[in-house]
Formats: sequence, C-alpha cells, structure tokens
Amino acid sequence: MARIKGGQIQLISGSNSLADERIYTIIPDDLGFFWISSARGIARISRRSMNDYADGKSTTLVPERFEGLESVKFSDRTDQGYTGCKTPDGRIWFPSPQGVVIINPAHFFTNQVPPPVHINEVRVNGVDLTTRKAAVLETTGVRVEFSFAALSYIAPKKVDVRYQLVGVDPGWIKTGGRRSVLYSNLPAGHYRFRVRAGNADGVWNTAGDEYAIELPQLFYQTVWFYCLAGLAAGLGSYGAFRWKVGHLRMRQRQLQNEKEQLEAKVSKRTGELASSLALLKATLNSTADGILAIQLSDRALSFNRQFAEMWRLPPRLASTASYLELRAFI
Repeated sequence: MARIKGGQIQLISGSNSLADERIYTIIPDDLGFFWISSARGIARISRRSMNDYADGKSTTLVPERFEGLESVKFSDRTDQGYTGCKTPDGRIWFPSPQGVVIINPAHFFTNQVPPPVHINEVRVNGVDLTTRKAAVLETTGVRVEFSFAALSYIAPKKVDVRYQLVGVDPGWIKTGGRRSVLYSNLPAGHYRFRVRAGNADGVWNTAGDEYAIELPQLFYQTVWFYCLAGLAAGLGSYGAFRWKVGHLRMRQRQLQNEKEQLEAKVSKRTGELASSLALLKATLNSTADGILAIQLSDRALSFNRQFAEMWRLPPRLASTASYLELRAFI
C-alpha cells in the first residue's frame, strides 16, 4: 500500500503495519474505514490511523483482522483478480472461493458485553473446596487446582482469559485454550487466585472472580517455635560454656597440684644436693692433699683450701680464676 499526498508517495509496509503484504483490494466505506482483502483474509483499519502512520505520528498499525476458525478462508484459492467494490447502499463486496463476501459496515457489530467469569472448582489434594469462597488449609506443600470458565456466545474461541495467583505469579498469565491451572508445593502464606477475561472485541471483565486460600505455618515455622529454639540454643550454649569453664578450672587445679608436687620434689632434691655439696666441700677441705677439679671446657674449676695454700694463690685467683690463668701462675 502507498499514500499519495502533496506530490509525495509514502509506502505503508513491513511487519509492523498491515496484516499481510499481499493485498488484493482496498475498499473505503462511508464510516472512515478501509476494508482490505489480503492473502490472510479480510481486515479493517481506520483511515485516520493510516494517515497518522504515514505522517510519522505513530509507529505501528493495528488492523482489525477477521481470521480464525469462524472467518472466511482465502488460503484455498490459487488466483484472484484484484477486484472488490462498494455498492450504493454502502455494502462492501469481495470475491471468495465459495462465492461473494458481503459486508455491511453500517451494521458492523461490536460486542460491548464483557464475558462473565466464574471459578468452577477448587481442588486441594483431590478434595473439592468449591462450596466456600475462602479456605484455610491445615498443611503446606499441597497441590491446588483451579478450574474456571469465561462465557461468551459471540466468537467464544477468541475470548482472552488471564489468571494470577497473588504472591506467586508476578503478573497476569494468558491461559490460551486452558481453563484450569495447577500449583504444587505452595509455602505457608495468604494467597488470592484471580481470573478475568476479555471478549473478541477487547471488552474486559476486570472484576472477574477470585478465591482466597490461607496455608498456615507449621509448628516449626511459627514465631514462638523460633523463640523457643533460640532460647534452647542459648541455654545449651550457656551450659556448654559453664561446663567448659568448670573443666578448665579443674584442669588448672590439677596443674597447680602437679606444680606444687614438682616444686616440693625439686626443693627436696636441691636441699639434698646442697647437703651433699657441703659434705663434699668439707671432706675436700679436711684432706691433706691439694685437689684441683676442672671441666673439659677449661672454663670452670674448683679446688680445696690445701691446693690454694700449696700454691700460695692470691685472693684474685682464688675467687675468679680460669684454668689457663691458674696454670700460667703455677
């Protein structure tokens, strides 16, 4: 398609515009709409929206398509002339494989009645709860199935049904051809299942229908259970701490007793050694021989009184003398 205005041609094509690129005929009606015959069938679009698209005021075109199971099929034709017309009474005529399609735009019907929506059945683990508008279950992790219906006697297969389980689904979900939905292993909480529908002409029942379900928390999911568990954990930690402190104190007393016993033994052995050394020194000093005792390192030595008198050692050497100094003096 193309629009000629002010000596310029503006093409109207692409996937974001018309229903089909293969257009046979364009017929304007008396109400400001174009009726388009294409390879996919018949579509209707307003002249104003076409001009807005050609002028750049809008980026997409949304034609009203007459397709689906109840539409006039054109796919079985092999060839067709680019023909169509509007008669003086305002009716639109298109050829088809079965004859002629006649459209009366003045009697074009738009369904303004929103389809009623009803939740038919609610089953929890196979048990029917439909008799109540809300349910408080006794457990969690259940299987909940919702069955619903949206009624419309005009193009019922074009009814758009959407649902949402508040608290689980982030937004509205299209059902397609399904009329039931199943949820498994729901955690504890308050849930509200909502369903709504729109008819083939886009008129929506925004109120729809809903069903509330409450899954209570199990005893180990409640606040008081957490408080008791925390208190028990605190008491257990305190008891373990007290036992550890008592054990450390008992160990400290054992170590203190062992230390005192060791100190007593050391003191006893030291006293015995001191007595032995005193006895040895007295024995060495009482003999007539001069005795000099040296270590292999030549640094430590000891001698008795007879040795100092024998060699007439001066006081300096007698108190702090090494073996080398002593030997040099002798």
